[in-house]
Amino acid sequence: MFGRYSAVIGFCTVHGLLANVACPGTGPGQLDAGEFGESERRAPIDSLSRRFGRIRERLRAQGYQEVGPPGRTYVMPQRGVARGMDLPRGRCTTIVALASTGVHDLVVELFDGDGSLLSTDAVDGEGGFAHVCPTRSSSGESRASTDVARSSSRGEDAARRTDAFYLVLRTREGSGAAMFGSFESALGHSKGLNALFSGVLTPKVPMRGVVRALSREHDALEGRGFTLVEGPQAGGLAEGESMRGVLPLTADDCYVARARGGIGVKDVDLFLFDAAGTEIARDVSGGAGAGLEHCPAVPGKHILEVRVFEGAGVVGWELFKRPARPRDKRFESSPAPGLKAGEKAGLLQKSAAELEARDYASRALLVEDAPIRAGEERGHEVLVERGCTVILGAADRRRTDLDLYLTSPEGKSVDRDTRVRPTAQVGVCVEESLVYRVVVKSYGQEGRYSLLAMQSPPEIRNIQTLRLEQASADVRRRGYAVSRRWLADLEQGERMVRRLDVAEGCFAVAAAGSESVRDVDLFLKDRKGELVASETGPVPWGALGHCVAEPSRFVLELRMYQGEGSVRVHQLASRKQERP
Repeated sequence: MFGRYSAVIGFCTVHGLLANVACPGTGPGQLDAGEFGESERRAPIDSLSRRFGRIRERLRAQGYQEVGPPGRTYVMPQRGVARGMDLPRGRCTTIVALASTGVHDLVVELFDGDGSLLSTDAVDGEGGFAHVCPTRSSSGESRASTDVARSSSRGEDAARRTDAFYLVLRTREGSGAAMFGSFESALGHSKGLNALFSGVLTPKVPMRGVVRALSREHDALEGRGFTLVEGPQAGGLAEGESMRGVLPLTADDCYVARARGGIGVKDVDLFLFDAAGTEIARDVSGGAGAGLEHCPAVPGKHILEVRVFEGAGVVGWELFKRPARPRDKRFESSPAPGLKAGEKAGLLQKSAAELEARDYASRALLVEDAPIRAGEERGHEVLVERGCTVILGAADRRRTDLDLYLTSPEGKSVDRDTRVRPTAQVGVCVEESLVYRVVVKSYGQEGRYSLLAMQSPPEIRNIQTLRLEQASADVRRRGYAVSRRWLADLEQGERMVRRLDVAEGCFAVAAAGSESVRDVDLFLKDRKGELVASETGPVPWGALGHCVAEPSRFVLELRMYQGEGSVRVHQLASRKQERP
């Protein structure tokens, strides 16, 4: 339908009304699918397609029928793009266009076959539409009835009896990719057009709220010796889009970057790249705020990228620095305190031995004895084989708090272990081999760490089963057996309550969430409502236990602290009188 380019060429040449419109086949002004430039604010095509898809769904829901696949082009200030269109008589056609957020003011214009302007769309922002209804007059010739958003200009020539029309897209400010599509409806049908772009266009909101939110962290950072050196920088971003800043970093300083999204932004990710374009740090932990800390080993230009993973709105970022602390030279040659010489991998070996006793198989030593400073984070690309894999991390100093974060190839957070201890583990189950990313964060003191990948037993086929095995491993090793099972579907903040009637002896409860569950908590209370045991670690699984001298009744409460999804719960009973 968007079509025969010869008509557009003739239109541009004969009438001369589109002197600044690029017409296919006319030489230097021709645009094709590959003619997309780069800008500091990146506008991925997949983000534009996702936003345009929301508009398509709205039109379909209101009874509009899509005609053919959407088209793509590139728009620039003072230089439009024209498309010839043959519209059916006796039906209404709605032409919708949406550009990337690099375009601040998109203009949609509709001309008849003689080059007369029928309408100009005046939607504020990077979207617009035109609505036209060609009809047949009593003499059998066609008459075009047009209608556009918020403004319409129609002259005497608009009544030309013709079914040939021309769509022109141009921008008053900004450049970027654009998508456009055509939708048909019955005569007189224009339902839902006024709210077509609601929540899709970049919000025109002030930056003040984001800047204020960033300033709340200044006192804490200044207390650690950091000073603000860049920002605040802020801008409006749609879902999937990002903005970048070029930062000259030195090897004599450590840096902290903070990003914060405003109203409408649900998840912000932060990435740092070195001068060669290699990613060296990231924060994809989820939420409207993100931060990372890095002490460069090599000076040079670095790139900070702020990306909106979910939502749309204003996003701001700042950069702080302080002098790097001198490295402790004694650390390079002396064994870690609290461990005997030659046992620097002792904690990792112990964790691996526990898994091997449960039929896990060692697959690969991913990282061995890598240095890491307090407050630093390091990332590693890891090949995850088909099946379920557990990645173990261990520091060489018992006073180190080591955290692990696992993200998918798309940058989505998959698992994390932020418990305060020198070891950590994350897990994932995949149907085919994929490269995942493990981020290691260290707190407390300078030291070294190692990472080991282990394959789960074949009977473990999904992440929830893997987590439940981890949660109940200790009590099953002591001879406990499952006596009761539950499955609950909970949203964040919801809870499940169950009554437990237990016999004399010891019992335990283990729970594990599905992949979308981030943190579950367990509470055990007696008949009087007094808390007798709990498990509130920042992980999506947990277990607790209790012993009684006589048959008793308890109340188990499970709370979805973060995330949502299914939680599988097992009650286990002991075969001998011992505390779990």
